[in-house]
Amino acid sequence: MPLPLGCMPAPASVPSTQASGPLSTDPSADRSVDLGRLGPDDLPTHVFELRNTTGRSIRITAVEKSCGCQSVGVREGDTIPAGGSLKVSYGLPNDRSGPVGGQLTIRTDAESDDVAAVRFSLSATMPRRVWAEPGTLRLSRGTAESATVVIRSDLPGVLERYTHVDTVRGHVTIDQSETVRRSDGSVEQITFEVHMSSAIPGGLVNDYLSVHFADERAPHIDILVQADGSAQKSTSSQSSSPIPAESAP
Repeated sequence: MPLPLGCMPAPASVPSTQASGPLSTDPSADRSVDLGRLGPDDLPTHVFELRNTTGRSIRITAVEKSCGCQSVGVREGDTIPAGGSLKVSYGLPNDRSGPVGGQLTIRTDAESDDVAAVRFSLSATMPRRVWAEPGTLRLSRGTAESATVVIRSDLPGVLERYTHVDTVRGHVTIDQSETVRRSDGSVEQITFEVHMSSAIPGGLVNDYLSVHFADERAPHIDILVQADGSAQKSTSSQSSSPIPAESAP
């Protein structure tokens, strides 16, 4: 399967393509590398190697990344001496969550078509920063006027930096029901109870929960709430003020 271009979700692995001809990769490495699941402090970076087995130097004429956010350690004009090699570092951004991937193309002045363009692929699975379970809430007047959402993170310390939660349009209200901690005291999850507001208009409306953290790695997460207020409205009323971190157990 070809790897999608850009910093987009990528397959867990990519079929490797061994080089042929006078310009080759290091025989101990592949042109397609999957770094697997990385830790929160790991960088999705790999160093490939181009080896020139010809009797003349080969010049790089272009370096093409599948996304401008990627980093490459070589540039146009670099040369690979006759019989020598060139290290090619290639890095993906580490501010994404889940599977990421990219493709790098090195173009050269080699006469042979099969070495005029050498392509490398890199993929990895990054830690999920913050996510909600479920990812979307659906409420309905008279049948399912409330729901529970759980906030989790793979990054240590993010949930401890929770500050507050609020809504974008005020169609729903929130109670923070529980903060679950692990045996070491770190926060494993934060649970919210979400209710339809008594002032919700009739018909299907959308709102968003916005959960905020004092952490630049994950400043906030927005959760879609779809609410149907077409049935008879309840007479109950809930507070719509933001739930600050101090209210957490």
